[in-house]
Amino acid sequence: MNAVAERWHEHKAASWSPFHQQKVIDRWRTHIQPKVGHVPVRSITAEMLWDRVIKPIQEAGKRESANRVRHALLSMMTFAEDLGLIPNGLNPARELNGRGRRESRPLLSALDLDSARTLLRSVEAAQGKRTSKLALRFAAVTAAAPESVCTSQWSQFAWLDTRSAVWRMPLPSGGHFMHPLSRQACEVLQSARAIGGHTSLVFPVAQSSHQPLSESALVRLSGRGSIRALETVHIWRHVFRHVMSGKHPDRLALVSACLGAEKAEGITCGCSDPGLDERRSFMQEYADLLVDGFPPSRAVISGGMHGSGRP
Repeated sequence: MNAVAERWHEHKAASWSPFHQQKVIDRWRTHIQPKVGHVPVRSITAEMLWDRVIKPIQEAGKRESANRVRHALLSMMTFAEDLGLIPNGLNPARELNGRGRRESRPLLSALDLDSARTLLRSVEAAQGKRTSKLALRFAAVTAAAPESVCTSQWSQFAWLDTRSAVWRMPLPSGGHFMHPLSRQACEVLQSARAIGGHTSLVFPVAQSSHQPLSESALVRLSGRGSIRALETVHIWRHVFRHVMSGKHPDRLALVSACLGAEKAEGITCGCSDPGLDERRSFMQEYADLLVDGFPPSRAVISGGMHGSGRP
């Protein structure tokens, strides 16, 4: 399987960001290669993948990691199937779907606006590093993908002191998606700048560090809230879709546009995009609803980690 994995990495590398590529390689080396890397791809079974790879990760309490490894295995084995290395229809990774997952998993639609506000309040009141709390609030008010939040750099932001504040989110295929920022998002960035040291990253793991926060750090932080966080790093994107679709059932296309649907269609939104102002108004309405009455982020992080002065 080692040879298949190497060809799969080479095939996918062009469409991955350097950060995502390194994450995939780390998962392969940590969770997959030691267990089944030496096994010929035709000899791999669903039971082997489950018993040796997925089950141990789940039993360690790392359900999100297990899901990501499951997805990587499916992509890798499908690639092998397309190459004719395993018979069509006999992809063992497909048999992993649904295995070991909880039957009574919370519904995404169950996290309404009031529940989302309660979750965010409880997380911000709990122990946690200041940078992680800022990243979580930024993810909440922007409804951006966690990977984009964690790896964001100061060079990607423009006009933060004006009503035209925007985030130039890089696309894997090149170009940028122009994501308009609300007043609350800009306020989080101001707080991040105050504690971020001299790093190019907005949310580094530590002051003056060049290593970005991990998505799992945001999941762990969300899990400290009084409401059990959904087992997904995309929780705030689901909240945005649920809240704004409910308030504006006739504007579903705009909801999707705010979440970056243009990226999937190969369209890059620029400053001249006629829908930019409309999306900006939508994002501001959502941020006002979500954090209305919340203390500013600088107040939330003023104490840092309880009993610790670390960032």
